[in-house]
Amino acid sequence: MPVVRFDAPFTFKCGTCQQVVPYRTKMKAHRDSDQYRVNCPKCSNKIIFTFDQNQNTTIITSGAERFGVQIEIQEENGMNEKKAAENESKTNLFEDESAEFNPPKISFANFRK
Repeated sequence: MPVVRFDAPFTFKCGTCQQVVPYRTKMKAHRDSDQYRVNCPKCSNKIIFTFDQNQNTTIITSGAERFGVQIEIQEENGMNEKKAAENESKTNLFEDESAEFNPPKISFANFRK
């Protein structure tokens, strides 16, 4: 197994000591065909990254979890629900046929020529 210099592909949290390792942190890694084995900088826990060629992404196989992903998903779901509610209220305004469009009356007498 050759030893290579490895940049963290995303921010992740160690599974044992909960240390957050930021994106692009440089560390030594042992490289197998599609796997990179690194140690946590704080507790030396073994963390295995696997490169998925079908999706062209890096996945944590064991030893850690990706940090901040659940928060982003929850925010996106919340934003989608808000947008859906806004769209429903807008469509309800247009579906109501009894509502009439009354533009505001503007007097041009106050403007100087």
